[in-house]
Amino acid sequence: MSLTYNSRVVVKKTPNALLQKFLSPYKAFSGLDWTKLAENDAEPILQQLPALDEADRRLIGVRSRQVHAVSDSRGTTVLIAAAGDQVPDIADQLASKKNAYERAFWCLVPVGGLGKWRNERKP
Repeated sequence: MSLTYNSRVVVKKTPNALLQKFLSPYKAFSGLDWTKLAENDAEPILQQLPALDEADRRLIGVRSRQVHAVSDSRGTTVLIAAAGDQVPDIADQLASKKNAYERAFWCLVPVGGLGKWRNERKP
């Protein structure tokens, strides 16, 4: 489906608002001023990752890889097919998203959207 996984690409292509909802509960991101971050500025976010404990880093890495795996048009089709029975208007909801990374993140990661039901380890 997608190109080779690259965490920098996932961060750059995922809207800051979603990244903030996902990462802010982790202590390593508590000092990050999200209001001053430019959209697509991955470096300040990526610089915080080493401060996480191994379990949290692994969880964030798993979610990032999942997002990346379905971050293209085929992935969007898969997301629509997988959620279609439970969310009849999924195609309309996904159409409002900026790009395939936002669509995938919204579906897979617990920040609202469809991902909010997922059982996650709390930071």
